[in-house]
Amino acid sequence: MNRRLTLIIPPLCLLLALGLYFLNAKAAATVAAAQDHLRRFVAVFNAVRRYYVDEVDPARLVEAAIRGMLSELDPHTEYLPPSQTTDSEQRLNGYYEGTGIEFVVLNRVPVVVAPQAGSPAERAGIRPGDKILSIDGESTLGLEAKQIQERLRGRPGSSVSLSLRRPGAEELVRVNLQRQRIPLTSVACAFMLDAGTGYVRLASFSRNAGRELDCALAELRRQGMVQLVLDLRSNAGGFLTQAHEVADRFIPGGRTIVYTRGRSTSASDQLASTDPTPYADLPLVVIVDGGSASAAEVVAGALQDWDRAIIVGEPTFGKASVQQEIPLTEGGVLRVTIARYYTPCGRLIQSTYQGLTAEASSSVGAPERAKPVRPRFRTMGGRPVYGGGGIVPDVEVNAPAVSTLSLRLMSEGLFFEYGADYAARHRTLARHPAAFKERFVVDDGMLLEFRRLLLRRNVRYDERLGAADHEFWRRAIKNEIARHLWGITTFYQVAVAQDPFVETARGQFQEARRLLQVANRTGGEWSGSRE
Repeated sequence: MNRRLTLIIPPLCLLLALGLYFLNAKAAATVAAAQDHLRRFVAVFNAVRRYYVDEVDPARLVEAAIRGMLSELDPHTEYLPPSQTTDSEQRLNGYYEGTGIEFVVLNRVPVVVAPQAGSPAERAGIRPGDKILSIDGESTLGLEAKQIQERLRGRPGSSVSLSLRRPGAEELVRVNLQRQRIPLTSVACAFMLDAGTGYVRLASFSRNAGRELDCALAELRRQGMVQLVLDLRSNAGGFLTQAHEVADRFIPGGRTIVYTRGRSTSASDQLASTDPTPYADLPLVVIVDGGSASAAEVVAGALQDWDRAIIVGEPTFGKASVQQEIPLTEGGVLRVTIARYYTPCGRLIQSTYQGLTAEASSSVGAPERAKPVRPRFRTMGGRPVYGGGGIVPDVEVNAPAVSTLSLRLMSEGLFFEYGADYAARHRTLARHPAAFKERFVVDDGMLLEFRRLLLRRNVRYDERLGAADHEFWRRAIKNEIARHLWGITTFYQVAVAQDPFVETARGQFQEARRLLQVANRTGGEWSGSRE
């Protein structure tokens, strides 16, 4: 035995030494090549700075070079200069510093969409539809949204004065606001759709998403909730830890919720559900669309893989990369992709199939996502689910086709503008919210008024619009009137009452209950499968 070891060990040591030598040689060659590339960049930088016809700003050249370099990587690896890092960090952490005014720019003037609950703006009586004519005595006419935002933001405790033009009021309204730290809520709204069905719209996964969801669900349960619609549409994601917390509310303990794989071992991780699970027996339907991304896809994928929910809507965005923020000594932050997410059964969420990127999949007129050949997996209960990018719903909903004109009117705030004007002229509607929700109809006369507004705003359109557009206009106008009369919660209540996604979701609870029995019967020993 000793003799065999004596014969074997020297060759092993030699092989190890040769391996280390070649590894070191390869590393040295890589370093040398990198140094050559950097010397070439410095040479070009110095030549441009010295010989270019106009004087150039070195800082701008370097930032442009950084962005050019990162553009060769995935779209989520990015450089944030010092001017952008504070706001980005605050928003991820669930707050910003300012007045609590959400606004849009209409006809070159900022118009209040809504004051945030509990904010200085709400306490000062600022209303949806108020036009902000000046900030600290300076006119806002013609300013871009970013410039207005910069003037409204500021250190907590500092003050800002506004002059407002209120619909229906003859004189200007002047207010003085003291800025404060404003919490950003992940739960956009929560209410009962009927006597037993709760509805929660989760808009993001900021720092307190799990805690906010707990509060919303506890209140809905107090109101009689026995089944839940969780709406993740247009939820672009946020903290992975919060996605874990949200899914953990519904998935029994000891089951994988998501795992990550990266080049380094430190970037690879696995997050599992824990006990207690407060809503393990709550029938659940989740709504997603092309704007559901990242952490929203983690939640939808985990609930689908464990047969814990029916997923309804459109294929999701397909953004499943993990970013790490690296502070730079010269200022700014490098946000670099270090890993990718996988669902419990092994599906890669990142869109990679047949060259279709996440950006293409979310654009108007993108190829149908069921057509490419996708790898097929099985859920815990044996249902087929598909990988290759994004989460494919169990029940797809084809939203009514809407013309580019209607989308433009929405993005330019013209439905919002008409709703503000109509609400100001019909304040008596505010006395009867229930009657408005159930019986108010946007009639042909109101559509004629809206067309006149379009003419005043120089919006040209074909009078032969289809029925789908007219129906979209009626829904959008009613939603905006509700926003201006009662606020954001009533806006959502009116909107979901006319929403084909929510209508489809409410019809899936029988299947959700059947799946719940399968999930509870099968237990947590399943580890995923691919066909």
